[in-house]
Amino acid sequence: MDDTYEPRKEKESLCFLILGFKKQQQDYTIIGWQICYSYDNKITRKIVCWSSNERCCLASLIHELLWCSIHNTSVVTYRTIDMPALRTRLLVNNITTLDFRQLQCACLQQLVKNFFFLPEEIQNLSITSLADAMKINTRDVISVELLRELFIQIQPLLPTEVV
Repeated sequence: MDDTYEPRKEKESLCFLILGFKKQQQDYTIIGWQICYSYDNKITRKIVCWSSNERCCLASLIHELLWCSIHNTSVVTYRTIDMPALRTRLLVNNITTLDFRQLQCACLQQLVKNFFFLPEEIQNLSITSLADAMKINTRDVISVELLRELFIQIQPLLPTEVV
């Protein structure tokens, strides 16, 4: 279920998060997630979690997000729906251990929309298509690493208060 590649041994200032969803009738459930921690533009560790049990998946994700909250590590997602979907699934599963007011979050799709003058079709591309459009190598790279690469490309062009 959980593959940790490196232990926490360095400061981790950014946490890149990709959520995996499964549609069941009219509802979506979270069936997995990928996290990539980064400091000084270097990956410090990666974690991948997939489970058929949503509560188990959410519990392990909450553990990581609580760590981010305590250590002032910003969380970056790709899609604008990720955090609202996560909040909804936590509410449905009656999990209230994470205070989102203490969590610093940014969404790459929203940053691109707010701070860059790009056609709407580019703003709404999948993570792989956006990486291709920005000439970032997508071969043999997992989604969360693409998110990190995309963020590294745009971060110097963002206002300092954003992330």
